[in-house]
Amino acid sequence: MKHLKKFIVILGIILMLPCISFAEGVLKLLVWDGYVPGEKVKQFEEDMSKKYGKSVHLEVSTRVSDPQDFFDAIRTEEKGYHIISPSHNLIKDERFNYIEKKLIIDIDPNNIPNYKDILPALSKADYMTEGGKIYGVPFAHGPYGIAYNTKYFDKAPDSLNILWDEKYKGRFCLSSDYYEANAFLTAMAMGKKKEDFADYDKLTATDDFSIKLHQLAHNAKSFWIGVDKPEDLQGLSLAATWGFSLGDLAKKGETWKMMEPKEGYSGWVDNFVIARNVEKDPFLKKIAEEWLNFVISPEYQAEVVVRGLGSDPVNIQTAKLLTKEENDKHHLNDPEYFSKNRILWPVMSKRNRNGLKVLWQNAMKK
Repeated sequence: MKHLKKFIVILGIILMLPCISFAEGVLKLLVWDGYVPGEKVKQFEEDMSKKYGKSVHLEVSTRVSDPQDFFDAIRTEEKGYHIISPSHNLIKDERFNYIEKKLIIDIDPNNIPNYKDILPALSKADYMTEGGKIYGVPFAHGPYGIAYNTKYFDKAPDSLNILWDEKYKGRFCLSSDYYEANAFLTAMAMGKKKEDFADYDKLTATDDFSIKLHQLAHNAKSFWIGVDKPEDLQGLSLAATWGFSLGDLAKKGETWKMMEPKEGYSGWVDNFVIARNVEKDPFLKKIAEEWLNFVISPEYQAEVVVRGLGSDPVNIQTAKLLTKEENDKHHLNDPEYFSKNRILWPVMSKRNRNGLKVLWQNAMKK
């Protein structure tokens, strides 16, 4: 009887083991603010827990103020983040070299069904591929664009050079810290070749570029840091902006729209990539792939990217969920728009980056 009781106790422990082995999967994300709304976290957790029969949780941090934060988040084990959302020009930046240093892992598109509907120009883009492998998914894209307050314009302006028009001196704002975006904007306004945007020597071969960059800074009324907020633009005529604040400005009674300049725009693409540390846990890796598939789904793109952030979606099927006005605004009715009108920020060498940074700092001082 004594041995039988002991056997029963052991059997009870064994029967409990499957529950213990269903340890919860905790996926840690470091992303820009607004990219992972709370209601989407809840939806994903519920969907995954139901699908796999295991408890799944997301820990989301938006404490990002500098590209270095993403790098630090996955290169050190103690921080242990599993997914980050860097811009396209940072993946192969010599300061980070995420792929070369094996800080992120390649993905299998077969495990991410929505990948087949990615905008052709961004599917297997050079910045995200190496040796035939794909190292992440695009999430949202947009320009460092110029928005105008419709209160002060009978028709939409059509040139970047409006920021150098004396009529609007002291009536617009710019980013203070994205010096490269201001440099690219200036280069485009001058008609420089896109191959020269990140070449400090070619841009400064004559004084005209430095002079025009100084004029841009001098003409601005104010500057915003990181991401523009509604209060940064309110009451002004024009603004260099990511476009995130236009929805909130409408709530404050100001209608702002992004202009479509004849020179085109320089642009960014933010992405989701998976850190190498998930390879230690097959289940966590599966959940990470599920997350990438989730954020590029038409529903997430429509609700979060388009209607939440005001940015451009990467999934072409999103068009089916949008109004005609939204499709026109985000150019989903023109498959060639991205290729024709958007020049992605180039990857810069340390020397070129420092050179442009110094030029902008000098412009700000004067």
